[in-house]
Amino acid sequence: MDVTVLHVMPTLMERQLDPAAGYLLQKAVEARGIKVMTKANTKAIVGDGKVEGVELMDGTIIPATLVVMAVGIRPSTALAK
Repeated sequence: MDVTVLHVMPTLMERQLDPAAGYLLQKAVEARGIKVMTKANTKAIVGDGKVEGVELMDGTIIPATLVVMAVGIRPSTALAK
């Protein structure tokens, strides 16, 4: 299976990591055979009745048969209270 991570920001996990650490994380992920595209702003999931790809705002279409979406994190503050 070919996997591509699309991330809207310039570095991965930008809220948790500084840019240097985000870059190192990206290189570690890529070393495992996963393609990472940063600054990738998703416009639409394309396909007729099934997923065929993801269209980016710049018009690029990334072919896909499966899309998994994740949107941010929210820390649990219960432990700190």
